[in-house]
Amino acid sequence: MENFKHRYFTCVSPDNPHSTVYHGADTPENFNKKYTGPNFTYNFNNLGFRGEEIDAISPAMVSFGPSLSAGYGVPQELRYGDLVANNNNLKHFSFGGHGGDSLTILNNINSFFLNNKENINVKFISVMWPDTSRFSFYNKETNPLFISSIGVGFPTLTKEQENFMLYWTTNVSELYTIEMARSVDLLCKSHNIPCVQLCHTEMTIAKNFKIDSLYFDKDWYIWNLLRYEDRGRDNHPGIKTHQNIADLINEIIDSKQLLQ
Repeated sequence: MENFKHRYFTCVSPDNPHSTVYHGADTPENFNKKYTGPNFTYNFNNLGFRGEEIDAISPAMVSFGPSLSAGYGVPQELRYGDLVANNNNLKHFSFGGHGGDSLTILNNINSFFLNNKENINVKFISVMWPDTSRFSFYNKETNPLFISSIGVGFPTLTKEQENFMLYWTTNVSELYTIEMARSVDLLCKSHNIPCVQLCHTEMTIAKNFKIDSLYFDKDWYIWNLLRYEDRGRDNHPGIKTHQNIADLINEIIDSKQLLQ
């Protein structure tokens, strides 16, 4: 597992490639004990991400994002990325990781392109940005050396970290996410790869920026799609939520003729 250690923030700990950082290997715990879908296990490829090994030949969709993109809580084949790929006759390779720090997602996207797109025959890219108040903080006691997906009020935050998060969320987080989305938009255009970017949070200033691939209007506001009565396993949304997100992305693909 050393080959991915310095290239990506992944779903797994380098010293335990069969476990997710937060949830461990396959566990029986449900989200409020209400998950009613099929049982499944989490399987990871040699890059440390949930899913199949990389195929350099088949036309493929590549997705980036937080744990929702990795599909925690649902069987692999029912993740929104797999559903979109199947609808468009593509294979799906997920670079979704644990937690929801936007900077780690951008790091993964940049690493993907720096590594010559991992020799994947990329036909479409999807990116899901988390809400802007989630961060990774380094911790020397953990491996890999960060804790992700924590926010204000999280019990392990130091006062300094909480003050930083309050300042960031109040003052600069929206612009920060917009600039990252803009950089990804330009990167995909330069490689002539169609891209759809969704954001977890409704950004009030986003309307002042033209980013062709970013969908942030209230009609595309991602949390409107999350059905919290739709319980997945391991404290994540369930199968219906993933189908809703897949329907949204497919609608964008069809309306913009992105895969013609």
